[in-house]
Amino acid sequence: MTTWQNTQSLFGRLALALFIVFALYSNVRLIIRNQKLTQRLKQVNEDNNQKELGNKKLGLLIYYYGSSAYQDVAARQKLNMKKPDETMIAFKGLSADDTRSTLDSIYNNISPTAPPPQSNFSRWWQYFFGQN
Repeated sequence: MTTWQNTQSLFGRLALALFIVFALYSNVRLIIRNQKLTQRLKQVNEDNNQKELGNKKLGLLIYYYGSSAYQDVAARQKLNMKKPDETMIAFKGLSADDTRSTLDSIYNNISPTAPPPQSNFSRWWQYFFGQN
């Protein structure tokens, strides 16, 4: 072999090695991007499900507040009204303002969810490259 053929062979091997490194780098970047997008999609879906649950609860509360059952309960609690054949008993220390309906507090009792944990791969990536 001549020196020209050796040089061509060396450049060919170097070009092949660079192509393989570039292909691996591109694939790793795509995998990381796909993983981030998947995590974001899960988070958005979870937020959407929480909002749908809140909307359903609000819809049920609106339906309940429009019903005659709620009007009866509200008239008893807030206005101290009673039916003609009822006997009311008053307890000392309690007033109508102290008692809260459990339905009023249902919507406020939604606890926030913890953020999803990061994968080990993404934690190592952040450690070495300092990117989010």
